[in-house]
Amino acid sequence: MQITIAIKGALSSVTVHLFASLWWQVVATPFLNAEK
Repeated sequence: MQITIAIKGALSSVTVHLFASLWWQVVATPFLNAEK
């Protein structure tokens, strides 16, 4: 049981991290282009 919880926690944190970096790229790219 403990291992399953650990795997789920790792998976969800990886998913959140990937989603955050994807979102950051989508948001930051037009912003950086506007700056130039």
